[in-house]
Amino acid sequence: NDENKVSIAAAGGIELIVAAMHGFPQSEGVQMNACAALADLAENVENRVSIFTTNINKHGGYNLILAAMRGFPQSEGVQASTCAAFFSLSKNAMMRLIIAQYGGIALVVAAMRDFSQSEVVQAAACAALGSFAGNPGIIASIATADIIGLIVAAMRRFPQSESVQTHACAVFWQISRNAQINVQSFTDLGVFKAIVSASDTFPHIHKYRFFNFQRQGIIYHVINSLFLVSM
Repeated sequence: NDENKVSIAAAGGIELIVAAMHGFPQSEGVQMNACAALADLAENVENRVSIFTTNINKHGGYNLILAAMRGFPQSEGVQASTCAAFFSLSKNAMMRLIIAQYGGIALVVAAMRDFSQSEVVQAAACAALGSFAGNPGIIASIATADIIGLIVAAMRRFPQSESVQTHACAVFWQISRNAQINVQSFTDLGVFKAIVSASDTFPHIHKYRFFNFQRQGIIYHVINSLFLVSM
């Protein structure tokens, strides 16, 4: 719970985790578990700042997470936990910009490609992209046909995964909030169909059907997608 997260940080837990990552860069287990721990701790607002600013021999927490992704590209566990860490850290506007600047988005997308059959990686990667997409300054690097195609593919591959479906829809929601949608591209890539299908399976996703799409004046395309899915 949040109280435990605060207590762990106050006792020096973040510094110890970052030090372990710095001390054991070749250990897949240390990197995976450390990133998973940082992902959980970063759910607390103050802890995000601590993780971002903690520096062990000039190696900050976010640098070490990036290094772990690059160091273990074939590790499902490391890729999932690092994506989860970026999801939590990128809830802070400044942090998401810096992580993106240092290649975070490209690493998350690479994880989606390399672990297309992994539900946990796909869910964590979509979650991270959703956090990144909350910044209008970097939305253009996410709202591409390539990345949108990967997200739709994840939704089709894991139709019964609530985590994948929720986080994938959240990416599209953020895109619709922060960028002008290319309606034809979204239609061709199957975005509207995927959102409607997800909301039929998981009712809490229903809000993503209309909210920003209606604001952008393209409600017809969502309704049309609903009709096509029901056929």
